[in-house]
Amino acid sequence: MFLTHLQIQYLDPLQTRFCQSGGNMSSRIAGAYRLAALGIAALLVLLIAGAAACGSNGNAGGAAVAWLQDVEEAFLKAETENKPLMINFFSNTCPACDYLDSRTFSDQELGAFVNSNFVPLKSNVSESSLHNNYGVPALPTTLLADPSGTEMGRIVGYVDAGRFYQEVQAILKRW
Repeated sequence: MFLTHLQIQYLDPLQTRFCQSGGNMSSRIAGAYRLAALGIAALLVLLIAGAAACGSNGNAGGAAVAWLQDVEEAFLKAETENKPLMINFFSNTCPACDYLDSRTFSDQELGAFVNSNFVPLKSNVSESSLHNNYGVPALPTTLLADPSGTEMGRIVGYVDAGRFYQEVQAILKRW
C-alpha cells in the first residue's frame, strides 16, 4: 500500500498553536521539485550573468582596452608601429588591480584612446619578471614607455577613467 495522503503538524508561529495540513503527497513532492528546479534555474541565470560581467585580469569582461599578454610581441609591435607601450603590472590577488580593470580599463572612450595611441600590455608579476626592470613598488602600476622600453611615466594605484585619461594624455604630450 502506498502512502497517498500526508498529515503534517507544525507550529503556527503567529498564533503559537499546532495546526494540521493535509494533502496529496505526490502533488506536494512534485511542487517541491518544481520549486527546487526554479531556484536552480534562477541561480544559473545569476551565475552566467555574473560571469559575463566579470572577467580575468587578462581582459576584464567587456574590457575596452585590447591587452596583449606576450612581452616580446608587445615590444615588437611598439617598434613596428612606432607607438609607446602602456604596461599594466598586476597580480591575481590584487583587489585594486581588479577594480582598475572593472572600473577604468572597461571605459569605452578610454579604451579607444589607449588602443589607438599605445600598445597595451598586461604583465602578471607572478608570471613575469618584467616588473623588476622598472622597479615597480606597488600594484597596480601602469607604466608608459617608448618603443625601446624607456619609461616615460607611471600611474601607481587605482585611478578612475577620467583622471587616468588626463594623466596618460599629459605623459603622452612629453613623448
